[in-house]
Amino acid sequence: MDNLGSLIGPLESFAAARPGLYRLRVGLLAALGYVYLLLIVLILLALVAVTLSFVRFNWLAIKILWIPLALVGLVLRSLWITIPEPDGARLTQKQAPALFDLISEVREALDGPKIHHVLISDEYNASIVQIPQFGMFGWLRNYLVIGLPLLRALSPAEFRSVLAHEVGHLSGKHGRFTGWIYRLRRSWIEILTRVQQERHYASFLFEPFIKWYAPYLNACAKLSTILSFRSTCWQ
Repeated sequence: MDNLGSLIGPLESFAAARPGLYRLRVGLLAALGYVYLLLIVLILLALVAVTLSFVRFNWLAIKILWIPLALVGLVLRSLWITIPEPDGARLTQKQAPALFDLISEVREALDGPKIHHVLISDEYNASIVQIPQFGMFGWLRNYLVIGLPLLRALSPAEFRSVLAHEVGHLSGKHGRFTGWIYRLRRSWIEILTRVQQERHYASFLFEPFIKWYAPYLNACAKLSTILSFRSTCWQ
């Protein structure tokens, strides 16, 4: 935690002084993670191609090539993040036109993303969940989950404030940028978990890089959340 704080402090000062350059710097850091994963995949596929050019395709070749091909599959599966849909009953615009009008009004006022699904739950809470349809490659679907007890307890003005707060998390550049950073971070966590569970001998391909990379990625993810929250509060 101390190490994370020591990284966030200078980053926060840099972000305040030069926000555009800070976003570029974080974007390049995130892109470095993609480049490294792509490099690993290309090296493994090149190893497969070279092996096939020197070894006859037989049962022994299949056993040899299974290791790099399995690692390629591991990386690709980790990039294809699957997030379950939140619990709740699906609500349609026909069932609650006034609520959908309010959601649309708040979303447009905050330059927020489109809300694709509205769910009603039995929790005293409200939240927005983003689910990528193509893993790290995006196409996000946004789920607004509204707790019925919360909806009943708040006045229209209070509920509007809560709704604005939730939509604000994803509004503008800060919200989209934060979501991207967190999806990349989750992919790396998934890769290391699967390497440790399925392919212990492959850890040398990822662990040295992630030991250097992870602290910076975690600091950027944390700071992006802080900046997004501040942006929401100031709106």
